Amino acid sequence: MALEDCEPLSRFGDFPLADRLAKIDREHAMLLSMQDMLLTALNQHFRRKTVAKMLHILKLYTKFHFELEESTMVLCDYDRLGEHRCEHHAFWTDLTALLTKFDGGGDVYDDVRKLFVRLAHHHIRNSDEAFIQFARSVH
Repeated sequence: MALEDCEPLSRFGDFPLADRLAKIDREHAMLLSMQDMLLTALNQHFRRKTVAKMLHILKLYTKFHFELEESTMVLCDYDRLGEHRCEHHAFWTDLTALLTKFDGGGDVYDDVRKLFVRLAHHHIRNSDEAFIQFARSVH
C-alpha cells in the first residue's frame, strides 16, 4: 500500500493543537530511538526474522506519524504542506525499498543509517521544526 493511498485517521480530530505538537515531538524521539535499536540489531547480527519485525513496526509507526503531522498541518492551514508531503513520500519510498531489499536477503545497515541521517538532520531539524514554529506562532 502506498502512503498516499492511506486514509487519514479521525483519531486525531479532537486533539488540541498543543497536544498534537507535543505528540509529534515525542514521536520524533521514538523514531530516532527505533533507528538506534534497529542499527544495533543489524550490527550485532540479530536474527533476520527479528530485524524484519522491527522494520515492519517502523514502517507502521512512520505511517501513523506522517498522518498525525499532515493532519495537523491541514488543521493549521500550513502553506508548505505539499512540500512536506513530498518529503514524507520520498522517505516512505526509500523505507519501502529498504524493506524490499532486506526481504530479498540484502544487507541494509548502511541504508538504514543513511535514511535516518536524512530524517534526523534534514527532515526533523529543518522541515518539521519549521512547521512546529509556524504552528506555535500562528495558533
